Amino acid sequence: KQIKRFMNAYVSYLTQGSTNILKAILLEKTIIFVGQEHLTSSFILGFNQLISPFKWCFSLIPTLPIALIEMLEAPIPLIVGITETEY
Repeated sequence: KQIKRFMNAYVSYLTQGSTNILKAILLEKTIIFVGQEHLTSSFILGFNQLISPFKWCFSLIPTLPIALIEMLEAPIPLIVGITETEY
């Protein structure tokens, strides 16, 4: 019973987080995903598909190389993935 309560809270947390991310994408905000390289890439490409029929017409970088970290200061909306080691 305790596990079920935990799982319900966890699913609710994930749903709320996903909704906030989708809202930020639709409002054309800069979003930075931090995690393992393959996971950040998957999340970014997945959220890009979730906004269908809308299109993200700004820069979408699944894994940003550390040499281009200054790009995060650009005044345009970005969806960027950064690995945990570079963060």
